[in-house]
Amino acid sequence: MSHQFSKKEAKKELNVPSYFGAAENATSIISAEKETVLYIRSNGNYKVTSK
Repeated sequence: MSHQFSKKEAKKELNVPSYFGAAENATSIISAEKETVLYIRSNGNYKVTSK
C-alpha cells in the first residue's frame, strides 16, 4: 500500500501496520493492489472516494 498527499509528491510505501497524519483540509491519495482495511480517526468530516 502507498500514500501521497499530491500527484506531484513521491509515493511513500506503507507496511503493515502503518499510520500517517494529515493537516486540516488535506487530501490523501492511498493506493493498494489488494483488499485493504483502513481505520480513520477524525475530529471532523471526511470523504472517501474510490477510482
